[in-house]
Amino acid sequence: MTRLSKAALKRAVDHLIRYGDTDVLPHPIEVVFLSEKRTPIVEELSKLDLDAFNPTQALETIAPKSKLGFRIIHQLPLVETILFTERWLHNFGRCDEWNLCLIARTVVRANQERR
Repeated sequence: MTRLSKAALKRAVDHLIRYGDTDVLPHPIEVVFLSEKRTPIVEELSKLDLDAFNPTQALETIAPKSKLGFRIIHQLPLVETILFTERWLHNFGRCDEWNLCLIARTVVRANQERR
């Protein structure tokens, strides 16, 4: 059985409350729920067996890209977002410690030079 710690889940929930889950769509209303019910949510998710977890499909929609263009975007459901955020934070650290260099397709620490 694979489970996530309460501390790791709390860090992911706090991150989502502070930063949201995307900059493409408005923050979902569930963020208010997360902030109001943080402790019971973390408690319940810490019992989740990840080996038996079956993720739900992401919401697929389009968003404006330019004056006449659109792009396909995906938004994960809340539980999947929390789990994904926890794994991302576990592997890479806090969001404000990193610069995502999308053009170069690399991830570097904020105090490092991009090559």
